[in-house]
Amino acid sequence: MWKQFNSLLGIALQLFLLFLLTRNRLYKIYPVFYSYIALISGTQLLLFFIYALWRGQYTYFYWPVEFLHIGVGCALLWEIYSQTLESYPGVLGLARRVFPIILLAVIFRTIFTVWFQSNWLFQKATFDLERDLRAAQAVCILVLLALLLNYDIPVGRNLSGILGGYALYICMVVIVFPFLVDRSGIHLSPFLRLVPPAMYVVSQIIWCWALYSPDSGNLARLQPPETRRPYPRTITARPGPFADF
Repeated sequence: MWKQFNSLLGIALQLFLLFLLTRNRLYKIYPVFYSYIALISGTQLLLFFIYALWRGQYTYFYWPVEFLHIGVGCALLWEIYSQTLESYPGVLGLARRVFPIILLAVIFRTIFTVWFQSNWLFQKATFDLERDLRAAQAVCILVLLALLLNYDIPVGRNLSGILGGYALYICMVVIVFPFLVDRSGIHLSPFLRLVPPAMYVVSQIIWCWALYSPDSGNLARLQPPETRRPYPRTITARPGPFADF
């Protein structure tokens, strides 16, 4: 019962987010985030009906959809990087080179592990891959937060809300993952399996609050070019390991 309620609440919040992004024209500034929310809402609605009508087929649809969500989530994380580090092309270029290396390393590590295991289980292998990709996303988020603190980069309410909500969800998933499945692929805690969906609802509430209206920076970016005023971005760099970029 709780799972169905959580799914319906999540879909309702996602539709409200799409409404806010469309009304405020923020889809022009955050197109990947808009596509991410649209994809999540569509696939969750599909999975909800599959679970209600063909529960025995649910697992066959769940894992492809989950990896699709992770892939688009990586694109969303890169959009957050691009928006926050746009005034630092050197650091952004470094991130552009390192970001795909981290993701490819995680994928090849899982493939290598499966290849040399004679008794591997599909469910366990896919679970491990999702865990490692989520961990890679968490590392990228922590690196971004360190860069923001190091350079004292001002981030508007819209973008900080997107980053904060996504970081909260990813970090919580990474924390509870070790307690969900043991080495043989057997589910350990049915209660903890409810934590990631519940935290995703909390993340969506944060997004709804942050994106209810455009912040001053995005208002300036949404103005027509002939009426647009320069929006000053004063950035005070602190001494740090990337200060030369």
